[in-house]
Amino acid sequence: MSSDPGDEFQKQLCVLHSFNSGLPPEIALIHVKNSFPFTTLGEIERLYEMLTNGPRIGLDEQREKKSKISFEEIPVEIVGKILKDSTTEDQKRLHKASPLLSEFISNNFKTYQKIEFYLTEAAVLMKIEKQNPRVMETSKLGQKRKVCADGMQESIGSKISSENSIPTALEILKDIICSKNVKVSELHIHNDKDSVSDHRKREFYTGIQEVFNNLKAELHVEELFICIKDAESLMSVLNKLKPGVLAELKIHNINHTVSRIPMEQIVRTVHWKSLKKISEGWLTLDMKLDEIIHLRHFVGRVADLTIEKLLAHRDKLLQSSLNYCRHMISVPNLDGILEAFQPFAPLENFTVKGGRFFCQNNKTLDFKLGHSFLLFTLQETK
Repeated sequence: MSSDPGDEFQKQLCVLHSFNSGLPPEIALIHVKNSFPFTTLGEIERLYEMLTNGPRIGLDEQREKKSKISFEEIPVEIVGKILKDSTTEDQKRLHKASPLLSEFISNNFKTYQKIEFYLTEAAVLMKIEKQNPRVMETSKLGQKRKVCADGMQESIGSKISSENSIPTALEILKDIICSKNVKVSELHIHNDKDSVSDHRKREFYTGIQEVFNNLKAELHVEELFICIKDAESLMSVLNKLKPGVLAELKIHNINHTVSRIPMEQIVRTVHWKSLKKISEGWLTLDMKLDEIIHLRHFVGRVADLTIEKLLAHRDKLLQSSLNYCRHMISVPNLDGILEAFQPFAPLENFTVKGGRFFCQNNKTLDFKLGHSFLLFTLQETK
């Protein structure tokens, strides 16, 4: 909840508007989060309960001025505008919240749980998993849905798997992501690490870049796992993604040999601050440790590490506002780290090399030294 009384009142007015418009709490959450991004579903549900059964928390006058309408009367343009910024998880909840909303989402959005293109020497293996709207059957929705024995909708044609040539696979990808109102939870574009020729990899990934370069609208992707040859190939994809949506980025080198990648352009993108998880494979990220401090999860190599830089990273984690984070940093030479981190409390598991620091805000920061890595874990005190 906001600590500013004025902000709190404005939030309540926003909830009141959703309540009087007949919006379910789940869709009200999407609407309210546009102005108050840290609002939770629990807050919405508590305010709805107060508006339904109890005191109106100072909003009686405003409520009386509004006539309550049913959800069915809300113009579809308004519903579409509210749902435009919904996540795939939001849509999952809404499918269960209302048959009418479920029908609207199915008719107006193309939502995918996972899209995967995997290059081998023989073909491009493709898996496309559409989000399955599991809602109760209703007679209001026109087209009748098949219902399972447990009363839920049966998944019909929600998963597609096939093998294709590179040109065919690229054409399929283009058709999917160039459609209107596409939302993708997970997008995977990668290759077999052992047996794909350089020629095929070049043809495939050059084609991927062209597909994204020609994309007219920003694409909603929440998790991206992609093999890249350089920073430019990654930027060609990131530049076409919708800002503020990407939460997880997993990047691998297409050649599966360790190489250094400059991250200056990438950390300056609009996506960087919204990312919560980053991991790499066969890449050394040329960047500062400061630039991963906001991440809840990091696994990877960072260029030019020194004990002094690791100490500075530890100190910033001790002051972090995050309630939890896990940073596993590849460190080729662990000599001197244990001594440099003194003093610290012992870990509960005495067989693990590492220690614990106590933060002033009821959190602990553990560090563990493994085989060529240093793991930091920040968490609230139990």
